[in-house]
Amino acid sequence: MQDPGHVRLAVYDVAGREVAVLVDEHRPAGRHFVLWDGRNRAGASAAAGVCFARFETAGRSAVQEIVRTR
Repeated sequence: MQDPGHVRLAVYDVAGREVAVLVDEHRPAGRHFVLWDGRNRAGASAAAGVCFARFETAGRSAVQEIVRTR
């Protein structure tokens, strides 16, 4: 992120369902780190397997495949 702005980072399952929202707020410019504890939006442990992390800011987005293990 090169400019301050709204940032959204969410985790999705392979069916495209939103599992968890890790960040959804205004952030200053710079590098940031986010840790996911493996829980879904309801607070339960998310299923093991392939997920996708989607990062969105200022009209840009990126998707990264991740693997959740137990």
